[in-house]
Amino acid sequence: MADISGKVAVVTGGYKGLGVAISRALAGAGARVSIWARDLSAIDPVARELGAQAVRCDVRDPADVYRAIDVTVAELGGVDVMVANAGHPSVFKSFLDVTAEDWAAIVETNLGGVFRTTQAAARQMVAQGRGGKIIVITSIRSGRGAPHAAEYAASKSGAEGLVRVMAVGLAPHGIQVNAVRPGWMATEMTEALRANDALSDALIRQVPARRWGQPEDVAGIVLYLASSASDFHTGDVITVDGGFMAGDPLDPTQYLEEASAAAARSGG
Repeated sequence: MADISGKVAVVTGGYKGLGVAISRALAGAGARVSIWARDLSAIDPVARELGAQAVRCDVRDPADVYRAIDVTVAELGGVDVMVANAGHPSVFKSFLDVTAEDWAAIVETNLGGVFRTTQAAARQMVAQGRGGKIIVITSIRSGRGAPHAAEYAASKSGAEGLVRVMAVGLAPHGIQVNAVRPGWMATEMTEALRANDALSDALIRQVPARRWGQPEDVAGIVLYLASSASDFHTGDVITVDGGFMAGDPLDPTQYLEEASAAAARSGG
């Protein structure tokens, strides 16, 4: 049911982090993948590995987005799956210190870019008349307040709202629209945090699965949403976080149970 052979799948920012895992999963399931990013030289190694199309595109520029759509359609024959993955990390400032320039830089990519790429893809899908899949990568920051991620959280929350609007509006055209909300992932974006043992340990103790997520954890859900297995699944936000959002970080019982199990294993 996850076979998507012959489908054309666009992955924005699909050359690193979550994006490259998603590109590999879609290509491995038979899709013809088009990877969009601002820097062609960054895309080329992944595109060669996967036999994928590399398209230069700045998701902040409407004209560039429609040019990229035209290139993809001309070379690959259409667009069946759009994965809006390109994003900009938080500037990591307190709410009081975020500037208008900070706000614009993040929101124009993380929300404006999602709007532009998904709208262009949706228009193409409607014109094709064969349905389609739109998948937006958001973040757990949309569901929990973070004092140093105001612009980032707002952009990701807005993207989830847009997903629900698109899902309702595009359902009559046979287009399913969903979001994937990753938790703490082992990618370039979290490299500095993971390098700090104390911070990494404190964070992962709040994840019931007791580990960092891997890009492949997200890619598997994207593959499901890109396939016919999800034809009646739309308007949803699927959280992939090892139980982080469901857990209670202040609940001491989980730590007591772990300590007891560790003592039993050591014979103490």
